[in-house]
Amino acid sequence: MVLAPAVAVRDRTRLGVVAILASTVSFPLSDLAAQSLMPALPSIEVAWLRYVVFFLATLPLLLQGRRALASVRPGLQVLRGTMSACSTLAAIMSFKYLPVPETTAIGFVAPVVVTGMAVVVLGEKVGLRRWSAALVALFGVLVIVQPGGSSFRPAALIPLLGAVASAAAVIGTRLNKNDAASATLLYSTSIGTLILSGLVVFDWKTPDAAQLETVLVMGIFGALGSLLQVIAYRLAPASLLAPFTFLQLIWAAGLSFLVLGTVPHVGMFCGGAIIAASAVYTALRERAKGVA
Repeated sequence: MVLAPAVAVRDRTRLGVVAILASTVSFPLSDLAAQSLMPALPSIEVAWLRYVVFFLATLPLLLQGRRALASVRPGLQVLRGTMSACSTLAAIMSFKYLPVPETTAIGFVAPVVVTGMAVVVLGEKVGLRRWSAALVALFGVLVIVQPGGSSFRPAALIPLLGAVASAAAVIGTRLNKNDAASATLLYSTSIGTLILSGLVVFDWKTPDAAQLETVLVMGIFGALGSLLQVIAYRLAPASLLAPFTFLQLIWAAGLSFLVLGTVPHVGMFCGGAIIAASAVYTALRERAKGVA
C-alpha cells in the first residue's frame, strides 16, 4: 500500500522527533566523559580526540563510493562542519570551568536562535505558539541558570558563543537536507578533525589506557548523538524540533547526579519542568494540527 502524502509527512516527522529525543541522551553521556578527562588533558586535545573517534566511526560510509561525499552545495557543508567544530570546542572548554548541567543550560540559547534563523534563513513559517513554546523553554533555562549567579561569570560566554555556532550548524544541516546523511557526517568529521589537528599540536599530553577508554565512550556517544541529530533535521522542520532539544538539559542534570554526585538545585527541577512542559505542548499542538 502506498502511503498518502500527509501520512508520509507525519511518519517522517515522528521519526525526526524520536531521533532528536535519542540524541538528547547521547550528548550528555559524551559530555560527562569529556568533563572527566578535563583535569588531566588539555581542552583542545579532548575535543580533537572526540572528533578522531567520530571520524573513524564514519569512515565505513566511504564504502558507498563517490556518492557518500556527493553534495549539492559543498561550500555550505564546509561552513556547517566548521561551525560544528567551533561548537564542540566551546562546549568542551566550558567543562573546565562549569558543570555539565550549567554548560548545557547556557548552550540552550541555541534552540531559540534556531527558531529565529529558521524564519530568516529557511523561510519556515513559525506561528505564535511555536515562538511562545521556544520562549517559555528559554525562561526555563533562565530559572536554572539564575542570572547573577556563578553561571554568569566571564566563562559563561564560552558556551554562549558555542550555542550560536551550534545553531548555525543546525541550520546548515537543514539547508543540506537533499544531501545524503553520509555526506553531512563525512564533511563534518573531516573538517572538524582537520581544524583541531592544527591546534592540538600546540597543547598535547599523551593519555593513558584508562583515559583512552573514556575517550572511546566520549567519541562513540558523541558520534551517535550527531548522527541522530543529522537524521532528525533531515526529517522534520528545525523550528518543530527545537523545543525537544531542551530535554537534553534534564538528562544532563540527572546523569551528572548519578555519575558525579552533582546535586541539582531547586531551580534545576523547576526549570526542567518548564522545559518539559514546553516540549510536550509543542508535540500535542503539532499532533492536533495533523503534522506530528
